Amino acid sequence: MATTSFGDQLHDLWRTRPARLSAEGKIGGVCAGMAHRYQVDPALVRVAFVVSAFFSGTGIVLYLLAWLLFPQDNDEVSGGESLLGRGRSSQSSGSSLVLVAALAVAVSVFTPIGIAMSGSGMVSLALMLLGWWMLYQRTPVAPPLPPSAIRPPAGTPPPVAPATQRPAPGMFPPPPAAGTAAPWMPPAQAQGPSGMPIAPPPGPRPQVPYRPTDPAAGTVAAERTEPPSWDPLGVAPFAWDLPEPRSAAAPVAPRPRSRIAPLALGLAIIVTGILTAISLGTGADWLTPGRIGAIALAIIGLGLVAGSLRGTGHGLLVVAAPLSVFVILATLLGPVDWSRFQDGAGERNHVVTALTAPVTEFRLGAGELVVDLRQVELERDATVLVSALFAEVVVMLPPDTASRVTCSVRMGEATCPPPGLSRDGPPDDSPILTIDASLLAGSIEVRNE
Repeated sequence: MATTSFGDQLHDLWRTRPARLSAEGKIGGVCAGMAHRYQVDPALVRVAFVVSAFFSGTGIVLYLLAWLLFPQDNDEVSGGESLLGRGRSSQSSGSSLVLVAALAVAVSVFTPIGIAMSGSGMVSLALMLLGWWMLYQRTPVAPPLPPSAIRPPAGTPPPVAPATQRPAPGMFPPPPAAGTAAPWMPPAQAQGPSGMPIAPPPGPRPQVPYRPTDPAAGTVAAERTEPPSWDPLGVAPFAWDLPEPRSAAAPVAPRPRSRIAPLALGLAIIVTGILTAISLGTGADWLTPGRIGAIALAIIGLGLVAGSLRGTGHGLLVVAAPLSVFVILATLLGPVDWSRFQDGAGERNHVVTALTAPVTEFRLGAGELVVDLRQVELERDATVLVSALFAEVVVMLPPDTASRVTCSVRMGEATCPPPGLSRDGPPDDSPILTIDASLLAGSIEVRNE
């Protein structure tokens, strides 16, 4: 690479950007093209895009952007450049406009850019761009495109298979008469009157030289009197003019096992253990399971990047896949008070006839929780707290009662009255029943009976 400054390297990176391999790709050929351009495993590139997609949708936005800006196969320009009038692309203008619309929707939904971008999205974007830069530094010269990506120019007729040609007269000598030995065959192949081969006489077999001819030139090649190395007994002199067979290729020495995978895995385990001990010992709120898993996943990701530069480390994918699922679930669920499982599990049906205390609470760890308040007659304001971890929660409100309902579900669905005070039947000075229902995962239903 002849570039010297950072700007020249950026220009060369863009000039030698990957081409989308439509014949080898799964969707748009972006990952297959990057893998071929930088000589890495396509599975590694696909995993990088999938993992980054879970962090503010960065992987989705980058994939759509690469689909729009990378040329297809052996095109000179990309679909996006073709829309700007910089050349012709095999991708239609309609497809390019659809990609532009999809990119705009992805940016508006995931907000991966601008001031609204979250910290995880910024880190994911920086890691993806850094990985592209490191791959370019490793392979600055683009390899030739695979045969599946090379298309003939427009207007080129398809290749026609050559017709079978008959041998020219005189190319092959006539067969020998019965009972005579052919001049190009050893005596051992001579035939008798009955057509059966005649056994050779005892003793050493005479060497009959073979003199190949060139019918086109009318010349006779130099005769060979010594058998080649592949016919030491001289039993096939009619084939002595064939080239010598190639020697078997030397066995390839096995590559030494890389230490990148075990080092990355061991470092991730050690860091996870230290951070878990700190979290349990000090009660640090910021060291949640999701953040600890994200740190371990970052170490595994660095190991994958370092291994890809040397063509090793693919075994870390077995750890990265389930760890990514854990980080995603831990991020969605957030901090969980696992001591809530002490509230029990199963089916609980509470029929309440009166609310004597200002605040009444019903809790459950996992199962089904039903709170029946239909027989309650309020004399003063009261609050009912209903909480569970993994359950189906049903709350039945008393009729003709002013109520204020709040529902909170992290993962699941909630069927509740609209927020705010509801006074459909009772007078304005009637007592108010406040329902506060919270759930980690499952469903909540608050209904009037």
